[in-house]
Amino acid sequence: MWENPEQFDPHRFLPEREKLIPRFAYYPFGGGPRQCIGKGLAMMTIPLAIATIAQQYRFASMPGFKIEHDIKVTFQSRKGIRATRHLRHAYNS
Repeated sequence: MWENPEQFDPHRFLPEREKLIPRFAYYPFGGGPRQCIGKGLAMMTIPLAIATIAQQYRFASMPGFKIEHDIKVTFQSRKGIRATRHLRHAYNS
């Protein structure tokens, strides 16, 4: 169904490619009449939460750490993700 399904490719969900994706090929909140009731709230709050966190911190992966994907019910990292967070300065120099 997907071209290179094991590869992380956020571009496959771009609006111009959306028509190529079969219905229910990707449905993290389920589909049909039993769709997750919290989908709308999650889709609204997740970008806001990420934007809020990204304003205060920047993240960098640990040197030499390789992320190994582990696809189960959700997409996750097999060994977690090792990263450091750095507080952003209120005023950029």
